Amino acid sequence: IAVAAGEAGPLDQPGGRGLDPAVGLGEARRSCLGAELLLREALEASEFVAREQGVGEEGAGGDRVGIVGIDDHALGPAQREHGVADGLREYAASGTVQRVAGANRYATAARVSADAFLEPGVPVAYIATGERFPDALSGNAAAGAGGGPMLLVSGTGIPSETAAELFRLKPGRIVVLGGTSAVSSAVSTALSRYATSGSVTRLAGADRYATSVAISSDTFEPGPTVFVATGVAFPDALGGGPVAGGLPGPLLLVPGTSVPSSVATELRRLNPGTVVVLGGASAVSEAVVAQIEWLLTD
Repeated sequence: IAVAAGEAGPLDQPGGRGLDPAVGLGEARRSCLGAELLLREALEASEFVAREQGVGEEGAGGDRVGIVGIDDHALGPAQREHGVADGLREYAASGTVQRVAGANRYATAARVSADAFLEPGVPVAYIATGERFPDALSGNAAAGAGGGPMLLVSGTGIPSETAAELFRLKPGRIVVLGGTSAVSSAVSTALSRYATSGSVTRLAGADRYATSVAISSDTFEPGPTVFVATGVAFPDALGGGPVAGGLPGPLLLVPGTSVPSSVATELRRLNPGTVVVLGGASAVSEAVVAQIEWLLTD
């Protein structure tokens, strides 16, 4: 089980440190370690972590718990005051709590990749900007399905930690998520040296919603399950990404109050038997749920 702070607050800004748990986590932990991602409030070890781990049920609980985040600052002062790591230890069957972290979000994503993908020669590596969250969220499910990590770039450069991990991984190909305003053409060109095939492709749309569609349509055939989450905030899609990648199934983003035409078209193409909407009505409205139902029964 991997546990990350579910709040970014003012740190969720370019150059800040608050979103590093959100990127590069789901697909790596899920596909290679068979883990789930649980979000927790920044100031306390939420009771739902215990519920999800099935404490008190014979044989329940993960073998280990991983905390993903830079340091105690990322998890809040209660980490120091009340020992969240110590509190989580009882939920791991082995009693092991491991922190996977780097000096910044780029280094943390690289460390997560290294922790999950022990050997070089991965088939694919996904690259997203570390300055905004939506593209990485949509890509998590695709990376999980493809058996590759999610790594971050600054948008105008390749951080040294990302470059070192790509050099170690030796991916067969690289997929860049988002348009040139997210990851520049210069960065995309520079990434080609790290792909053993030299192949670097870009999946992008006019906005975050269309980009999630581009990722879905490139990765997934019509299938039984599709996940839908708001693209306005990261927690719901972050928590659902590893599950989507494990099925596998795509994760599509919506504004929360409507279904963009690009998403509607993709839902019709996928023609799923089940749509899992992540989050409450304040995140994805009941009107959106009704519209999705109508699209798939019309």
